Amino acid sequence: MERCMNRKNVIVALMLALLSVSCGCAKNGEEKVKILMVVPPVQIMDVEYNEPRMLFDNKGADVKVASTTMDEVTGSDLRIKPDLLISEAKAADYDAIVLIGGMGIFAHILGNVDLINLVREMRASDKYVCAICGSSAVLAKAGILNGVKATTYPEKALIGELEKGGAVYLPDVTVVSGKIVTGNGPGAAAEFATKVAETIGL
Repeated sequence: MERCMNRKNVIVALMLALLSVSCGCAKNGEEKVKILMVVPPVQIMDVEYNEPRMLFDNKGADVKVASTTMDEVTGSDLRIKPDLLISEAKAADYDAIVLIGGMGIFAHILGNVDLINLVREMRASDKYVCAICGSSAVLAKAGILNGVKATTYPEKALIGELEKGGAVYLPDVTVVSGKIVTGNGPGAAAEFATKVAETIGL
């Protein structure tokens, strides 16, 4: 009986030791890259969200989605439940912010003061700031594109917003300027996703 108990104690001790080692490895391992994806509440451009999100997930990033509502947000086929409101997001919690485009940005995103301030905070904290399609105009409104090469959806008003913000507009598919990455629209989604991942070190 005593020998049996001793064996059980040894087994329990070994299991606890293994558990301790396992927890230690997880704790001491590299932290996941934390990315905040910002989407309008309606008329999200599906591919501009799907391509980066799929790549970020595959690369093991910790991705959160923010919008102007906690209700389900939508694109053509896209349905997403946001993790938090833009107004609740803090620059200190993320390594990178990625703004997604779509027609919904015009009514809900481009003039969003909370988002503009968040983008400023991310830039001031030397974090990565990325935007695709017309959402790059938010970066211009935030005043972080002065003298920076960037692209946007090739529409006169949006190009004007970038130039008004001091950006050096380039009609390229994607543009990487240090820790700022911009893409020019739906057709840039895959390349934009790859450039963002490469730039932030995923």
